[in-house]
Amino acid sequence: MRREITRLGGLLVAVFTIVSSGSMHYRTTSADEPGDQQQQVQLDKIKPKWRVGDQWVIETTTLQLQTGDEEERRKPGATLRWRYTVAAVEKLAGNECFRIGIQCQIEGRPQPATTIWVEKDSLALRQMQTQLPVPGGFRTVTESYQFPAGQASPVITPLTALPIDLPRFLPGQAKGTQTFQYEAVSGPAGTKALGELGFAFDVQQTATIATAEGVKGLLHEGFAKDLAASPIVSLQITTSDREVTQLWRANLPWAAYTDNGTTTSRLVEVIPAKDNN
Repeated sequence: MRREITRLGGLLVAVFTIVSSGSMHYRTTSADEPGDQQQQVQLDKIKPKWRVGDQWVIETTTLQLQTGDEEERRKPGATLRWRYTVAAVEKLAGNECFRIGIQCQIEGRPQPATTIWVEKDSLALRQMQTQLPVPGGFRTVTESYQFPAGQASPVITPLTALPIDLPRFLPGQAKGTQTFQYEAVSGPAGTKALGELGFAFDVQQTATIATAEGVKGLLHEGFAKDLAASPIVSLQITTSDREVTQLWRANLPWAAYTDNGTTTSRLVEVIPAKDNN
């Protein structure tokens, strides 16, 4: 199943025929460098604060996986927009989680739909469910995530066409590179069959401060203001075969920019939940 789900990123790309605008390039500054002592990396300061009803829109551009021509793969192409909605807080295998629904913003295209469950306290990804294109329609596939070491971990999913990977928002100052472990299991959380093996992953996370000038051209103009007052934190999440780099700012519900090697994405709109007072 892991191999089958890994194909999903490419299949979703084929459905919508989208291509890439290339990889991100920006400068980062370590919090330990001279002259930068005031810009310490505080991951709990950029941790999103979701409420049921919150929505945001992500714009993605993906490599054209069906061509072997490197020059063609690098040409700028069409983009897609995806609406994320915090739909509910519910229990998942004993863990209180946010359930977030994700819909592609193409008129008349309700599928493929994706749902993720994110642990409420840590914001660790606990489960993702999406639709795999098959002849005559779509088939739903699910992958869940466990943390054998007892500590919530960053998770990199096999879904490359849609940014749903999440880092670990540890409290306090992040120093250097930290290593975590997680296990990916085919099927819903809490339903692992006796004798069924999950896929274990070692994952590393490195946090640095990105320079304002280096990221300005990557962020949507609405989220590229006052960079000196609210620094951009660059989080690099790496497994043995994947690497995801994200740019986060305080008071945003999702990464302002992401590059997973196949898809680049940026946050373009935030719609806060309406108060019921």
